[in-house]
Amino acid sequence: MLTCPDSPKTLQHSEEKAARVQMLQHQHIAPLTSFIYRIRRKFKSQNVPFFDPCDGGVKAKALFLLEAPGPTAIRSEFVSRNNPDETANNSFELHREAGLSRHDVALWNIVPWFVGRNDGRIRPVGIGDIREAVPYRDELLNLLTHLRCVVLVGRKAQRGYAQ
Repeated sequence: MLTCPDSPKTLQHSEEKAARVQMLQHQHIAPLTSFIYRIRRKFKSQNVPFFDPCDGGVKAKALFLLEAPGPTAIRSEFVSRNNPDETANNSFELHREAGLSRHDVALWNIVPWFVGRNDGRIRPVGIGDIREAVPYRDELLNLLTHLRCVVLVGRKAQRGYAQ
């Protein structure tokens, strides 16, 4: 599936990003791609990154929920363990150490859109952001029919999941 070796920060390569964009209509990821396009249309914004098609997609058994996509995810267009930033690098290493197959995992955010400031940096997710995102969390959970567990990464994800 991958054009580059599965290692940290491979999405810094434009060829790898292009290859993954070409994979967005593969059977396991197409329903999630449609989901993202619906959110993008609703908010009239491209600042909602795709699920990584190298992950499990709708067949994922575990969903890792983070807070919100950062600038790197917006630039790469993917929520991915292969993004060129330290959060993604840490995720890559933790999943590898835990022996988690990426085909069993999906990575996402409790607030699926960029909550950035005018300077392009991310701001903290607020309760209003979380409330606005709840319907999308529920829709996502309905799409992930093989899901066995949800891993809440951080307090914002915990608060958002409890809503």
